[in-house]
Amino acid sequence: MSKILSVVLALCLMLALVPAVAETADVTGSWYAEVYGMPMELLLNEDGTASMAGSEGTWESTDTGVTVTMNGDTVTGTFADGVLTLGDEDETVEFTREAPAAVELAEPKTDAALEDFNGTYAIAYVNLLDNIVSAEKAAELGMPAMPDITIENGAVTLGEIADSENDLISLMTMFMAQNAELQDGKLVATASTEMQAAGLNITLLQDGMISVDLLGGDTVIATMIYAPVETDAE
Repeated sequence: MSKILSVVLALCLMLALVPAVAETADVTGSWYAEVYGMPMELLLNEDGTASMAGSEGTWESTDTGVTVTMNGDTVTGTFADGVLTLGDEDETVEFTREAPAAVELAEPKTDAALEDFNGTYAIAYVNLLDNIVSAEKAAELGMPAMPDITIENGAVTLGEIADSENDLISLMTMFMAQNAELQDGKLVATASTEMQAAGLNITLLQDGMISVDLLGGDTVIATMIYAPVETDAE
């Protein structure tokens, strides 16, 4: 055997004995998940800082994934097959690079007339932390069952109330049988007690839904989106 061939074979043998080194995955950037129907973004920056749901923290790479520390709590995450899983044995959340589809509402009908609002509406979506989630998902998060709303030429009434002791529903009952005024294409109603002032702003959307802002003073307490209830023709 020639000396050159012997050297080549020796090098091949040495390389075969060296353990393969796995390429470290780049996990920096945005990761997305959906928790109780609410989209969530986890941002892992190159400088080791992290952010999620308005909280700031830090993160580090590990042999199997990452660790993320926020608000004094550290969560371990594993990375495999393009999925970043954070959590523990009790609960985990899977993040991917693809953002979940967001609910898109129709544009407001700015030239709505008073009679355009007439009808009965059932809760369809709720705005939670600037995320539009279904009423079913909102119920899983503890939101009470919201009554139907009936509007007739500005008069706003509520349907069957399941939990009259709930603060949100108690606030809504202040507007029962009140006549709302049409202002800039919206129905606006106000009410007051010795304890607080309240407001109800109703916007008609292009697809026939209504967006209902419930206010306590000048603060929007809740925004709910109602869909028209189909009634049988007489």
